[in-house]
Amino acid sequence: MLAAGMLFSIVFLADKKQMMRGMCLLLLAAVTMTVVSCGGGSKSGTPPPPPPNPGTLAGTYNVMVTATSGSSVSATGFTLVVQ
Repeated sequence: MLAAGMLFSIVFLADKKQMMRGMCLLLLAAVTMTVVSCGGGSKSGTPPPPPPNPGTLAGTYNVMVTATSGSSVSATGFTLVVQ
């Protein structure tokens, strides 16, 4: 709305020299607002590498395995020790 009012006053209420000066000022303001509005930016360089996978932590784990085939079911368990 403000820009429309400025444009109206520049075009209809000024002589040619003031009109050219005003148009340049209006263009400069529009370019400045466009550049500022795109200020999100981006990071330069490569992203940092992901942290290393520590794998399975050391300890003792109980593992239960169950297998089924038709109506037959078989289950067994064992202890897994990770060092």
